[in-house]
Amino acid sequence: MTLQVSLKNKKRDHSLKRVAFLTKESQMKKYFMLFFSLLLFISFGSQGFVNAQESSSSEKPGNYTVTPNFGISQKKETSNFYDMKLAPKASDNFELTLNNESNQPQTFQIEINNATTNCNGIVDYTQSKFKKDSSMKLDLKDLIKNDSPQLTVGGHQSHTVRFHLTMPEQAFNGILLGGIVVRPVQEKKEGKGIQNVFIHTIALRISENDTPVHSELIGGDVKIGQENLHNQVSMAIRNPQAKLMSQLNGDFIITKKGETKPLVNIQKQNLSIAPNSAFELPVSLNDHFKPGTYTYKIVLKNDHEDWQFSKDFTIKESEANMYNQTSVDYTKKTDLNWIHYMLVGITLFLLLILFYFLGKRSK
Repeated sequence: MTLQVSLKNKKRDHSLKRVAFLTKESQMKKYFMLFFSLLLFISFGSQGFVNAQESSSSEKPGNYTVTPNFGISQKKETSNFYDMKLAPKASDNFELTLNNESNQPQTFQIEINNATTNCNGIVDYTQSKFKKDSSMKLDLKDLIKNDSPQLTVGGHQSHTVRFHLTMPEQAFNGILLGGIVVRPVQEKKEGKGIQNVFIHTIALRISENDTPVHSELIGGDVKIGQENLHNQVSMAIRNPQAKLMSQLNGDFIITKKGETKPLVNIQKQNLSIAPNSAFELPVSLNDHFKPGTYTYKIVLKNDHEDWQFSKDFTIKESEANMYNQTSVDYTKKTDLNWIHYMLVGITLFLLLILFYFLGKRSK
């Protein structure tokens, strides 16, 4: 009888030890998975988190509409923007209907802008102030008068803005390109950050005849600099003709002077250059500046023509040091990598300590 009780106790103790062992083993697996997940997050997840922070949110459209009302000089084949053809000294009137769909009054600013070209190679109608190219002899602001530069429209009401166009005395070939911009005026409120403003733009094209204008592009100087803390190289490109250059594809290549291996080789498609405008199209190096002499080559082409520009430029040591101190591309490869490796090392160290104590407890 005593022997049977002893055997039962031994079996029970063995079962309890086995349960305890399995419980500890389960806990070890749980801790291992927890720290392994933490390691993966530090190694890979942090980069994804940074990228997610950089994504932009979508804007909500403004609660108003604009509708163009054309004059007698409007070309019949165009219905979605102002496209007028007039003789020298002739004049015409055209309109814009602004409808406020909100419950509250809204104040709007009406701008007449000349078209320019932004740094991405896109025609921009929204800039009221910019450095004009020397080839721009005519300004739309001088030819078009607006009877309501700023106005307030009541809730669920509409207002018609009238424009008067007078052509210059001297005839010209080509086109004048610009836009009518409707911009809501918002009151500055304390405690609020940047507020999204939804603007409406209606393009405006004016001509006197259908005489063809030949295409011409001119390459300018090369500059180095920074945009949003990224080291960049840019070359000035001019369109001195009263002609819209569109559907351009470009190759942008930077090499060490006298060498053929490209340090930068970027392709851009569907570039446009406004008439009588100049712009600087930058390319990012994604690296720090290194002193030396380089060659910047740009090839622009469409279905009919192509242009090639090649310029040498020098990066001085003082310039390289100045820009590299604030370049995010440079610090990203140094400081941020060291922080990343340090976090991984700390995680591995904590993981080893955990295994050590769990191993002692299981004995």
